[in-house]
Amino acid sequence: MKRTGVLKFSLSIMFRVAMFSIMALVLIGALLLPGGGDIWLWVAEFCIIVFVIGFIYPYAWNEGFRDVNRVKIKSVDKLPGKGFIGGAIGSLPYMLISLGFILVKLEAVNINFLGIIRLLAAPFLAFSLTLLPVDIQTAAELSWINIIVVVLLPLFYVLLSGIGYELGYKRFSISDKLIYKSPNRR
Repeated sequence: MKRTGVLKFSLSIMFRVAMFSIMALVLIGALLLPGGGDIWLWVAEFCIIVFVIGFIYPYAWNEGFRDVNRVKIKSVDKLPGKGFIGGAIGSLPYMLISLGFILVKLEAVNINFLGIIRLLAAPFLAFSLTLLPVDIQTAAELSWINIIVVVLLPLFYVLLSGIGYELGYKRFSISDKLIYKSPNRR
């Protein structure tokens, strides 16, 4: 069995997710200096989501684009769903901490994951501040709807990398469709 490259792809996605969590904190910290308001929070949210899409999607698309040739020359085996698998493995730390969040709500463990969840959910800070208000101190105080939405946030990374990889593998470029009127004018 030849290698599929899913581990390298997954680690790159994991690095990009971690990097954007840190970048989101810096950007939001800069935009929400004293005097900032809710409108700046949503402006920062929009900018961060555009950055996340602009950094994860093209990488996944290029990986799919290159895998077409790798499969043709039999350098790697075709792995159906490699983008989704890579995105799931790449966001695994976030998913595990989110599941720990559920255990805290069920009072099965006595660890407060709220600070860690807020850090990892930084790219979705406007949503997470709505779902995880600052005055809440423990996960046990949150409603189940808030917890379920926070647990589902990593699926954004999985979908983004999976869709990007599949479109790259099929050599379908969204930017080409938006920029060029006919496919021959490239």
